[in-house]
Amino acid sequence: LTTTGGGKKRKATTSLPFSGFQSMEAMDDDDDINDDHTHDSIPAAVRPVPETKAFEEMCAAYVRDRSNPITPEKQHAILSYEQHLASGEANPRWLAARDGNITGSITGGIHGLNPYSSWEKVLANMLWPSFVPNAACRWGNEKEDTAQASYEEWWGSLVGTRVERSAYPDGSPAPWWAGHTLVESRVENMGLVIDRATPWRGMSPDGVNRLLWDVSDSRQPPAAATRDASRLPETILVEYKCPYRQRNQRSLTRAHLYPLKSMPLSGKRMPCPAYYYCQVHHGMSVLGEDFLTRKHLRTDFVVWAPAMPASAAAPPPPPRRSAFADPGEGGLLLGGLLAESYAATPAASVTGGRSLVANPPTPFVVRDFTPEAPFSRNIATSHGLIELTEIDNDPEFSAQLSRSLHDFWHDKYVPARVLRDLGCLHKGDIAPPIRFED
Repeated sequence: LTTTGGGKKRKATTSLPFSGFQSMEAMDDDDDINDDHTHDSIPAAVRPVPETKAFEEMCAAYVRDRSNPITPEKQHAILSYEQHLASGEANPRWLAARDGNITGSITGGIHGLNPYSSWEKVLANMLWPSFVPNAACRWGNEKEDTAQASYEEWWGSLVGTRVERSAYPDGSPAPWWAGHTLVESRVENMGLVIDRATPWRGMSPDGVNRLLWDVSDSRQPPAAATRDASRLPETILVEYKCPYRQRNQRSLTRAHLYPLKSMPLSGKRMPCPAYYYCQVHHGMSVLGEDFLTRKHLRTDFVVWAPAMPASAAAPPPPPRRSAFADPGEGGLLLGGLLAESYAATPAASVTGGRSLVANPPTPFVVRDFTPEAPFSRNIATSHGLIELTEIDNDPEFSAQLSRSLHDFWHDKYVPARVLRDLGCLHKGDIAPPIRFED
């Protein structure tokens, strides 16, 4: 930044051409800007901000480089990268592929729906990555395989059954697969997925569930089927959460494992924090074109707790990438056990969250859909308790979120990234220090 000569307050002849950073003119209005802010206080390693036109050209070049669509071959090559090397160190190829990308976990902070984060915090962490795992992170990582085992057990119990479902308790229509028979369910774990059309967007999904439905009993012909016209495949996103706050939950409960909230825009009531709602919508957007069934974009949001049925002896979770299943939105049929019949059992084995008598064989529904929470149910498995919430893609919210992420990346991240690479930022800063030149 160049400034005019030697008055007590110097005005800049250029300003930073992006939102979020103060120009010198804005700073000049602050009473705190005075003669003490001289170049002597700035380390020599921090360079002055380049002239505006040159800086804008650098930003435009970065955007062009990172916005060029990638090929399916490149996308699948990145997908195959392991996050860590055999030595335990981070894989440089994986880090390079992820560098500068908007990924699912930071979307809530960018969009203003994460009370524990903000776009400023996200930007600082993208520029100066640092992560020290805490007890909650370690718990979540350690229990994710068990959460998947619970989810697979639930879906596996539905294979071979005709899944009957009516409208949701809030009046939302029944899912498209209601009344069809689930033939197969296979949960697969994926690596880093880069959006081919917008390569600065990425997602590392916990899993996808590949379902196969027998629609031969349908009155409507399938829109897109396999070679056997009676078989219709579907792939949905799966997201696991293992809240640290639920680590001591040992008894089956009908209570929600996350507080019940109204979702942005739609107002639908779900036990899903808004920042996770952002995360799964970002995931559906990134994976939707190439990996999910775009006509029926949806996510199974799975929250796990270590609560065990009284009759269950927990086996170890199977290794990831095993093939189990459960239809899209979990039906009322649970491997031959109707949720209603269990709920009506006189000696109910779950009351007030405490197990009173021996439970029926797992899996079974502890709490079914209700008018207050029409899209979630608690399910007991031999690996623990899960609350499974069925989240359909909300196109309006997805578009709003995408615009927010686009504006953040173009208007805040890219300029700051260019400044960092030029050496114009102190480590940890997201805006350039004031530097006066004679």
